[in-house]
Amino acid sequence: MPDERKAALRKALLERRDAASDDMIAMASESVRRALPGVAEFSAASRVGAYYPIGSEIRTQGIMQDLLSAGVRLCLPRIDGDSLRYRQVAGLADLERGRLGTMEPKESCAPAEPDAVLVPAVCASPGLHRLGYGRGFYDRYLAGSGAARICICMESQVVRAVPHEGHDARMDALVTDERVYR
Repeated sequence: MPDERKAALRKALLERRDAASDDMIAMASESVRRALPGVAEFSAASRVGAYYPIGSEIRTQGIMQDLLSAGVRLCLPRIDGDSLRYRQVAGLADLERGRLGTMEPKESCAPAEPDAVLVPAVCASPGLHRLGYGRGFYDRYLAGSGAARICICMESQVVRAVPHEGHDARMDALVTDERVYR
């Protein structure tokens, strides 16, 4: 019954994450932003896949600006059917609201394959498993990608273990506002 366990954990952890104050999310996001350059896979990447945050996710706008300022090619995901496809963006003007209500690159942005991908999570474990929203977009993308997988979330989202199955992508690193898990 992994799906039932995942659904129950997802519901409880989303409620916990959504209860975090804006100030707490902002402080955690800044701590993650400062920690990322210390992650070798992130700092070595010439193309980084990020995401535009929704709700109480780690805010990535500062990370994205840092990447652009450093001359790193910034890639953001676009939903295409049941698939996630990355496209290179030069800034926020290249974004539009996608079919799931998230900000994503315009169709006119060039396709790109990131060297490292920042992956959001509802929760994650020290064993480097993550739980997303349940649609499998990142798991499907990462199954066919050689990109480094870096999950980012608040330390309060870290749980002892995350139920996982063979198709669930394991991360290379987990970066929280308090530490980096390897």
